[in-house]
Amino acid sequence: MRETRFFPNEDGAPGKEQRLVIAREVLTGEVKYFLCEAPAEVPLATLLFVAFSRWHVERLFEDAKGEVGFDHFEVRCYRSLMRHLVLTAMSLYFLCEQTGRLRKKKPELDALASPGCDGGATRWGEILS
Repeated sequence: MRETRFFPNEDGAPGKEQRLVIAREVLTGEVKYFLCEAPAEVPLATLLFVAFSRWHVERLFEDAKGEVGFDHFEVRCYRSLMRHLVLTAMSLYFLCEQTGRLRKKKPELDALASPGCDGGATRWGEILS
């Protein structure tokens, strides 16, 4: 990963100074570029953490669209839009809380499984070998 100062082109003149961060995926060699206006005091590690956290935000919106109808609104005014956004956000929050609560109970259910059952790993190993 590297970082350098960058001045974007604004009508033929250098624009406001930004930071260009270049990151290379070690395994695949894929290169990603990020522009940010963070001050120089912000460490590079923090910039990379924020840049690569984007996937989690995109996944949250995707789940909201699929699970609680985040994208199913046809409104004409701002108040209706805000009501829909709040309702879907609270619905998604409720689902996340309940999913987390139920996942905590899962190990107790796994203990009730038949003896010698390790989640099917042994059976898959036997089938594949």
